Amino acid sequence: MSGKILSIRTKGKATSLVELTVICDGEKTKYTISEGTYRKIGCPLSGEIIDGDSFDTLSREDEERRALIKALSILAYADNSQKRLFSKLVNHGFSRDVARSTVEECIRLGYINEDGQLERFILKYCEELFGPKKIMAKLATRGYSPSNISNMIRTLEAQGKIDFTETKRRLLSEKLPSDAS
Repeated sequence: MSGKILSIRTKGKATSLVELTVICDGEKTKYTISEGTYRKIGCPLSGEIIDGDSFDTLSREDEERRALIKALSILAYADNSQKRLFSKLVNHGFSRDVARSTVEECIRLGYINEDGQLERFILKYCEELFGPKKIMAKLATRGYSPSNISNMIRTLEAQGKIDFTETKRRLLSEKLPSDAS
């Protein structure tokens, strides 16, 4: 696929981004890419036709940039597992490859820390008097792997941060009448 460049404009002061308006198959689309990628595709000017490889490069980088922005927006709202973030990105129309690489980038940047998330959720659910089976079910629906959940539960028990015997005792004392033995 190729396209004709209609306009070029630089964006941002701190980051050097280039916005290209391209017409392809009668449809105008704006792509935002880095200045480095713009150089890589040959610094085309308005009115020039870009070849298929250059078009694929600019399209891919624009999609990756938009996916990262969307992922950061999703993660700013709430913790998400890798699996759940991937699913949300695909549901927002990003390709599976771009969604996968975006999740990997979020992990690399430290925006996804599943162990930290699991610890926070497990401690929260224990405060709400959930048992291990209910915690497993809740966290599995959030996209965390059962083995990671089990490992974190065992770790927190070994560290003395959670005690399901005490949780059970507290739950029974709340549910049973005060004169029950």
